[in-house]
Amino acid sequence: MHFTQVFLMCALLAAALLYTPASAKCNTCGVNGIACVSENSFNICYKGNPDASAVYTCPEDHVCVSDSGKCVPKSNAVADCAAAKNTCGVCSGNKLFTCLSPTTFAQCNGETLLRSIGGYCPSGLTCDSSRPEICTVGGAECAN
Repeated sequence: MHFTQVFLMCALLAAALLYTPASAKCNTCGVNGIACVSENSFNICYKGNPDASAVYTCPEDHVCVSDSGKCVPKSNAVADCAAAKNTCGVCSGNKLFTCLSPTTFAQCNGETLLRSIGGYCPSGLTCDSSRPEICTVGGAECAN
């Protein structure tokens, strides 16, 4: 009996240490076949890749999640692709660009902002430095 208890405790401890919760990211296809591209919009995934040709928007007061449903009430979940707070004009991590406003961006050199090297998003697109395209359809990273 003692050996069985020790074995079970070790098995439970190993399972707890090996458990890694799934961490959702922007533009990553989830188990429900979508990839969240902003707090409240998503792309449909085909063969494990997001189709960026069409962006779908969640209903008002809903956020995008890629684990069970597509859009769930804000009060029940945290968005997979939640907009980071206070990231406008901030160079961090491995970002090549950062947004300065909803429609302007500048280049990053490490953690240094190079304001003189930047640009404007075309009409109808907004800045989102978390995406490789920088200017995208969907929610802007920065508020006015």
